[in-house]
Amino acid sequence: NEIDQACSSLLELQTESAEVIGEAWHKSWTLIGDKVARQAHDDAAAGHGYTAGMKLLRACAYYQIAERLMVPGDSRRNPLYQRSIDCFSEGIQLSGQRTSRVEIPHGDGIMSGWLVLPDGPGPHPCLIYSNGFDSTKEMLYLINRDLSCQRGMATFFVDNEGSGEALRFHNMTLRPETEIWAGKCVDYLETVAQIDSD
Repeated sequence: NEIDQACSSLLELQTESAEVIGEAWHKSWTLIGDKVARQAHDDAAAGHGYTAGMKLLRACAYYQIAERLMVPGDSRRNPLYQRSIDCFSEGIQLSGQRTSRVEIPHGDGIMSGWLVLPDGPGPHPCLIYSNGFDSTKEMLYLINRDLSCQRGMATFFVDNEGSGEALRFHNMTLRPETEIWAGKCVDYLETVAQIDSD
């Protein structure tokens, strides 16, 4: 019922201005994220790591939903996005998912990503899962992680140019030459022993 909790208070605001609705959206989804993150930390303290981890992954999603409609330049936006990444990182660790953070130097910043390995020693074929205009690597991970893992494929979810951390933290805008950033992802993956470079 968490999604219902986040949205029910917004129904009465449908005729308000975009600014009012946007602020209420941010507040409502952030409160749900805070609630679930607190529950997760209580679970972790009680020794329930997997349960805590899965709740932190949900909290990550709620924080990112809260952040999505904030206007560019809002000083609260990047700290909230960082909080979502922190929840995600702690969540995958506590839940035991075979996932590691990767940072690839690119221009004056980095492209960050999550490399997911399926069961078994490999080497595994690998899918590079890039973002569209307004998605993030964490959102795509939460929706699509199992689709490739269950087929024995690794997946690299990356915040490419113009999205996620690349845009928010490194001002890395999207260029039409996709092969430049994609090539750097391929170059990195070819160095990972568990990945089939062919």
